[in-house]
Amino acid sequence: MADRFHDQNINVAALIFTDVSTVQTEILQKMGRGVTFWNGYGAYTNHPKKILFCAVNKYEIGELQEIIHEQDPNAFVTFFVGPLIHGGFEKRL
Repeated sequence: MADRFHDQNINVAALIFTDVSTVQTEILQKMGRGVTFWNGYGAYTNHPKKILFCAVNKYEIGELQEIIHEQDPNAFVTFFVGPLIHGGFEKRL
């Protein structure tokens, strides 16, 4: 009897809060992943922020973190593991 379950395609959604406009371009160019962004404001500072949304698989998290850190070491990033993603998301192994 198996006591573990392995899933190759675990989806991860990332919300990235940054002041740097090149983050989304680098994700598109280096990873080939789409990025949706909108403009927001920090509640504490009232400074403008870019809010980026990007879906990757669990094996791409490290590469995504490297890109974000290279472009904006002060970016705030939240990862959501295992969301259901429908439409336009290329599964990669």
